[in-house]
Amino acid sequence: MSEGTVRHRRLIGTWAVSTGILFALCAMWSLATPIGAAPDESVQIIKAASVVRGELVGRHAPGQPEAVTEVNVPQSFADDTNVATCIAFRPKTPAGCDKGLRGSARPTQATTYVGRYPPLYYAVVGLPTLLWHSDVAVYFMRLLSGLMSALMLGLALAVASVWARSRLLVAAVALVATPLAVFLGSVVNPSGLEIASAICTWTAGLVLVLDRAQRPGRPLVVATVGAAIVFVLSRPLSPLWLGISALAMEALAPVSVLLLVRQRAVQAGATVVVVATLGAVAFVLGAHSLAIYPSGLKVPPRISELGLIRTALDKSNMLVHQFVGVFGWLDTPSPTVVTVTWLLLLGLLIVIGLTTTGRRHRAVVSALLVLSVVVPTALMVSHAHKDGIVWQARDGFPLYVGSILVSGAVAGRRRSSAPVEAPPWWTRGPSMAVLGVGVALCQGVDFVWALRRYTVGLGSTLDPFAKVRGGWTPPIPAQLLVALALLTCAVYGWWVARLSLTPPPASLVAGEADGSQSAPDRVTRRSQPEGVHVA
Repeated sequence: MSEGTVRHRRLIGTWAVSTGILFALCAMWSLATPIGAAPDESVQIIKAASVVRGELVGRHAPGQPEAVTEVNVPQSFADDTNVATCIAFRPKTPAGCDKGLRGSARPTQATTYVGRYPPLYYAVVGLPTLLWHSDVAVYFMRLLSGLMSALMLGLALAVASVWARSRLLVAAVALVATPLAVFLGSVVNPSGLEIASAICTWTAGLVLVLDRAQRPGRPLVVATVGAAIVFVLSRPLSPLWLGISALAMEALAPVSVLLLVRQRAVQAGATVVVVATLGAVAFVLGAHSLAIYPSGLKVPPRISELGLIRTALDKSNMLVHQFVGVFGWLDTPSPTVVTVTWLLLLGLLIVIGLTTTGRRHRAVVSALLVLSVVVPTALMVSHAHKDGIVWQARDGFPLYVGSILVSGAVAGRRRSSAPVEAPPWWTRGPSMAVLGVGVALCQGVDFVWALRRYTVGLGSTLDPFAKVRGGWTPPIPAQLLVALALLTCAVYGWWVARLSLTPPPASLVAGEADGSQSAPDRVTRRSQPEGVHVA
């Protein structure tokens, strides 16, 4: 059996196991979150129910901001007075006021301020509304959403494990799949799919450019193209984030990009992605998808541009916390110990990447870090007078993950004439064990913390199973839900550590260490920028 066949089978197996674990984790979150208790979920449900019934955008609602449209959906989805928006921004109040969906399947008019968003995500998650108009429909919508996100995140882990030379790329994927990313993937919100597909696109693109430039292989090309198409069709700003990621790949290894564009499979895949991107941009412009509901922080009418920039930058600390985990209606932040631990792991990964690679790669990582501040600030300032300062970490998440994933991909790529006698400390068993334990504990603690917020509230007791006035009970017993979730987190942490310890492809190691390439390959290698390795 050829090495390529073995690797392809390993890819499918790793993808299947990774997807299964992540889907299980998303399913636990879906059951632990009351209906309507996630950001904008009520209006997202209305949008999904309308899209599967043929209304891609709807009609502008008279007297409402441009973002608000009218659509026709079953009456039970239009009436959100009984769902858990009653606890929004009240973290000490348990979710007992959530009575679930109450109503009939009779068509009625409803408004949504996400009606102009791209329809791809909603066309999938809206399917259960054709069969049910009760809570059952929402839970199945969440499961479909979680499955799509799990497929993308699982593919990212599989690609990093099977094809990447840097073992730290697996760790990077696990660390950018923060508790917030898992939470958003488990509810009805396209941000979860955008984040997951962005992580997969970045990961597959980095492996393609840095490790597989000469012989990319059709499965890797298909994975990259598929993730990029899902990514660019997810949300209004997705084409911008995809463009930035493409520029980063070009800057990392321009010679590798030239090698890739000569391959027919890459040319065909790039053509499909360009067509999808043009279609996405056309829809965004035609449907005015960039119109947003003016719910942000109001700014004084005569504030200077410098003052606007300062106000936007003041949100940086909040965005950092949101990147790790802020749940509910942005009213339930992760415990401080989780946020600090996760940020320390992220910081360590970036430092390793910056200190163990060449100047070109360091420049790209640094540029992405700067862009992660500059681009969101510019977008906030551009419409601050009209809509207020409107931005959340999930809006810029596809950009924020870039510097982290690039750091993981380029770690250890500094050229050296001396042979490497032992793997670096950050790829050894103890380090990967710490990573796995850290990921498992942080994901588990955040799950229990968020569930406690809904069952008893954050102000009365630390016991999420206590009996309190107005308490909330999930669809399955809370004790069983917590046990299953913690078990899933433990398996996930073990799986991440195991993938991180898997040796890189033998052809990559041999090609780097023993100088066994053919003469043309050696010439090509000398012409490549530092850090580019050919399989």
